Amino acid sequence: RTRLTAERARDGMLFVAGTLNAEMYGRGVRPKLPEGFNVRESWKVTADPNAARRRSVYIYAKRNLPYPLLNAFDLPDMNESCARRATTTTAPQALNLLNSEEVLDAAEAFAVAVRNEAASEEAASLVTQAYRRAFGRAPGDEEIEHAVSFLHAQRKRSGHSEGGDPRSAADDANSAFTDFCHALLNSNEFLFVE
Repeated sequence: RTRLTAERARDGMLFVAGTLNAEMYGRGVRPKLPEGFNVRESWKVTADPNAARRRSVYIYAKRNLPYPLLNAFDLPDMNESCARRATTTTAPQALNLLNSEEVLDAAEAFAVAVRNEAASEEAASLVTQAYRRAFGRAPGDEEIEHAVSFLHAQRKRSGHSEGGDPRSAADDANSAFTDFCHALLNSNEFLFVE
């Protein structure tokens, strides 16, 4: 069992979300850095958001400012040669997957893509399509049951739909499904290859 490299994990998230820009060749891109990430070092962000979602191999490599999401997942040190990548499991990796704006945006786009492809808005149909898109397989009955239970619990937790406003209920359902898609992007099945 091997975890995806930093670049493959980011590219996989963008691909599943349907936002990966597969354009080849050309100049490197500078995606947006997290707010307050490094006050001394920075870079001018690529103006076109679509261009900034190119494959990770095209991310500008600045020696003193490695891209944070890639750096958390063992991007090689650019100050010395690297014969072999280290593979670590650390808390910052989990924190990046849970809190990174890029991962949260990918989860939201993933949820929208699944809603556009699913046969219906029924929870089981959405869950099945999300599994197919993320893992390349259909979920088992128990997985569907747990996922639908999670979606209902997340909707109740938000508490907006109790007043009966249909827009709030729809917002709660969308938010719950985005949370589910975020969980799939954080799963071992997504991040590891056997």
